[in-house]
Amino acid sequence: MEHQLFHLRVSDGRRVVLPNEVCKQLGIKVGDTVIVDVAEGKVQLHSFDTTLANFRALLASKIPAGVSLVDDLLAERRAEAERD
Repeated sequence: MEHQLFHLRVSDGRRVVLPNEVCKQLGIKVGDTVIVDVAEGKVQLHSFDTTLANFRALLASKIPAGVSLVDDLLAERRAEAERD
């Protein structure tokens, strides 16, 4: 993706209107939730859906193939119930 720079004005209530082009690129629609990440004096804007999808992909990459966390949890709960 090429670098783009936008000049936005902060209006009453500290509101900023995102350019249509930015919304299209990020997949943001009216009413969507966005994530604002502030670090070291810089701001990054992410769509919530994209952030969630990236997080799910990260989690999935950490779970070995063929492993079901749900099945593992249920097995642990059954073992605990049997011990009690």
